[in-house]
Amino acid sequence: LCSRLAVPCGLRPGEQLMATRSPAGLAALARQARACRELGLDVPVLTPAGIRERVGVSYRAALLHRPAATLDPAALTCALARACADKGVRFYGRSPLLA
Repeated sequence: LCSRLAVPCGLRPGEQLMATRSPAGLAALARQARACRELGLDVPVLTPAGIRERVGVSYRAALLHRPAATLDPAALTCALARACADKGVRFYGRSPLLA
């Protein structure tokens, strides 16, 4: 989508680490790892040594998401709004949200 719309949002493919230093974070990472496995995603769990080797910082554990990407969400939002407006979409500010 970013390529098709020529969106200048700083899209960079790469990897993402979700890391933790706390015991509560370890439990959360374990739940996330289990959910990823159930979805058939290959998300390795990194040890403290593996994390240090990759980023040079100490954490208890991390999940390695790949492929992943980084982008500027504000630039993406503005570009998508512009593309929608070019197609005739109208935006209304201060509209109440109804449940």
